[in-house]
Amino acid sequence: MSSLRKSDQRTSCTATFTGPTNYPTGATSAPRFVTLADVNGDGNLDAIVADTGTDRVGVLLGKGDGTFAAQTTYLTSTVANADTQPTSVFVTDLDGVNGPDIVVANFGTDNVDILLRQADGTFTTQVPMAAGVKPSSVYVANLDGVNGPDIVVANSGPPGTVGVFLRQPGGGYAPQ
Repeated sequence: MSSLRKSDQRTSCTATFTGPTNYPTGATSAPRFVTLADVNGDGNLDAIVADTGTDRVGVLLGKGDGTFAAQTTYLTSTVANADTQPTSVFVTDLDGVNGPDIVVANFGTDNVDILLRQADGTFTTQVPMAAGVKPSSVYVANLDGVNGPDIVVANSGPPGTVGVFLRQPGGGYAPQ
């Protein structure tokens, strides 16, 4: 437990901080990145974790009271033991179907995966897209104002690059 005390001539206050509540992510896990988003549409923030140790993305559903349920994990490759090393995730609705999807930067396999949300609330792994050398961060925004969200990935290289995938008419992505 830590304490912080502020005092001046007019006011005095004390704040106390306790340790975090830790949620298990697996014996061989190595969580690298976490973001919060409501992935199941219940109005509660959920934790989405890129785990380089297990080559998976973990989803911990928020209970709405500041706590999370046990995680459900999703492989970031259709190939067993691919050593994908996911390092970053971005959550947004890419296809306008079933709610938010998860975009994953895979450092170990030099690609980006899209996990599409299914009607039952689970996610499915899609065909990976070659991203450049050692993708370390991913972001999604509509860069060109047409066709919906585009994907931007930072590749730590060498050589270091920023890759852009523009959403195509009718769906799918093309590198730029």
